[in-house]
Amino acid sequence: MTIGRAAIEAWRTVRDRLKGDVTRGGDAASGLVRENGSAPLYDASRVYPETDESLEETVRRAPGVEPQPKSMDRIEGPVDVAKPVAAQPEIDVELLESKLARAEAAEPPITRDVKDVIRNVRGGKPVGMEKRIKELGPYVERVERYIVDKPNCTMEEAALSPPDLLRYTARIPSGRYTSGVNDIVSGLKSKNYRLIRWKNTWASSGFKGVRSYWVDHRTGQRFEVQMHTPESYKAAVKEHHIYEQRRRLRDQPATVAALEARSNTIFKKVPRPEGWRNIVEPQISSDP
Repeated sequence: MTIGRAAIEAWRTVRDRLKGDVTRGGDAASGLVRENGSAPLYDASRVYPETDESLEETVRRAPGVEPQPKSMDRIEGPVDVAKPVAAQPEIDVELLESKLARAEAAEPPITRDVKDVIRNVRGGKPVGMEKRIKELGPYVERVERYIVDKPNCTMEEAALSPPDLLRYTARIPSGRYTSGVNDIVSGLKSKNYRLIRWKNTWASSGFKGVRSYWVDHRTGQRFEVQMHTPESYKAAVKEHHIYEQRRRLRDQPATVAALEARSNTIFKKVPRPEGWRNIVEPQISSDP
């Protein structure tokens, strides 16, 4: 994988235009926006059935946002609190490419083991495998945010901040979810993977599911395993376009709050699996 600095700058330009057009109703917001030539990232003008409104309408009615007409014509001026454009952090693209190459080299045996463990759960299925390796563009954005939040960090520290360069998702039948989660944790530990972080969000008003983060004992490569019911996985896929916009527009609090409310509307409809309170909180290992 070789993507030069010019490509990163071009990606940033598209991303920044996207951020402005979501709130202004500009050209990009009026159609499908694609990232890296892949599937549509989101459609700002589409009306989503769970809220009966488009992303633009959600943004327009956010608290503290100036009222805007529903026309899709370009609207001049900000709709959230005006802020100066922050300078882009200097990113060592070659370093990030080397980290991704390392993750790609470590991926085959990790993927084999994770798939085996998930399939050993009755009805368990690994899903979203085509997205198991993080792309460079989102990786750069994650590192940029880390540097902004921690300006005194080293580039190496920032490059190591995302724990999900490799990520996997298990879909488990609702009736077997609790035991399935416990079995996946036991199965990965039996293969000498080390659990370093655990997030069970079934009690929250937002994202529903379990996120777990592991270290490969052979290479030290970190990876994520999410565990979902069919209903929570469907909701996570449906909500992902909103999640991406919350991340990109995080410097616009009113907009983020409105988008977060939309996310919660989606996850509110997800039933909690039977026995979800009995999911065992596993022992966490320290991450050296």
